[in-house]
Amino acid sequence: MPLPLVQGGAVFTRGYRCSSRLARFSLSVALSAVCGLVASGCQQAAVAWGGDPVPLGGALTDASVLVLRGVPDDVRAVPQAVPVPQGGLPPLGAGSCLASIRFARPAVEARRLPPGERDEVAAVWWAARPDSSVVLDLARSADDGAHWDTTMVADARDRGVRGCGRPPPAIASDPVSGYTHLAYFLEPAPGAGVFYEHLMDLPVASAPGAAARRIAMFHAPVAIVYGEVPRRASVTGHGDTVAVAYEDPNRAAPQIALAVSVTAGHTFAPAVPASGDNVEARDPVIGLDRASVAVAWRESAIRADGAADTSALARGVVRTGTFR
Repeated sequence: MPLPLVQGGAVFTRGYRCSSRLARFSLSVALSAVCGLVASGCQQAAVAWGGDPVPLGGALTDASVLVLRGVPDDVRAVPQAVPVPQGGLPPLGAGSCLASIRFARPAVEARRLPPGERDEVAAVWWAARPDSSVVLDLARSADDGAHWDTTMVADARDRGVRGCGRPPPAIASDPVSGYTHLAYFLEPAPGAGVFYEHLMDLPVASAPGAAARRIAMFHAPVAIVYGEVPRRASVTGHGDTVAVAYEDPNRAAPQIALAVSVTAGHTFAPAVPASGDNVEARDPVIGLDRASVAVAWRESAIRADGAADTSALARGVVRTGTFR
């Protein structure tokens, strides 16, 4: 049976935006005061990189996930494709952007899951409205796509006019927390940028002897970074740890940054650079396993005039580290 849905409505969302602005201002003032007193800096980076980026073995697409092997002593990242649902796609309404659909499973390796979870799959996609803004839609299936729950609207705040011509959303399913994580570029009225959001299933009090009930609820979107240029993102989560890798929308040449939350995506630490300044880095894909994290991307050298060197194919690289 489809789960009932509660979404952060307009009043709740507007309140979040106002409070987030005040929070950012207050936090900025507080950090400035603290940093003035601490000569060595005021905050430790959320990730300690184990070294420079190295060539990535295997094909990398923005529909891949990174599976970490050898954790924690000899971490290796292996890109793997997320299996397409065998039962078919979710119901796609008018305006749905087919090329944007992305899938997530609790684990791409089914043998690592209990039998009852092996067929669980979630899908997310853009649906264009008549004015060329978009809605972010999400649906879930418990039987590998044979049947889908009612489609849910994850985010309807977009005020852009790009239609389907925008980066696809990113999605990940975490079997530890049960959350479905989303990351995406959006152009809402307060400002464009990369945003994070998660869907959670919360227990609902039931009468004695009645079957347990749960309610599906989206947490209000959290801004990872503001910027006008459409950029791609990747997301993953393990329990209370959530990580978003993204192309920085404020750089002339795309660079990859990593934002980390240890509060289940409710707040994020300042972003950590992943790629170098001497390359153009695109198409991030992220993976984590407990305290280990890996970010992969495609990169091209930058010529003296600041443009990407297109004389050679972009190479896939990966960088691994640990959460502090």
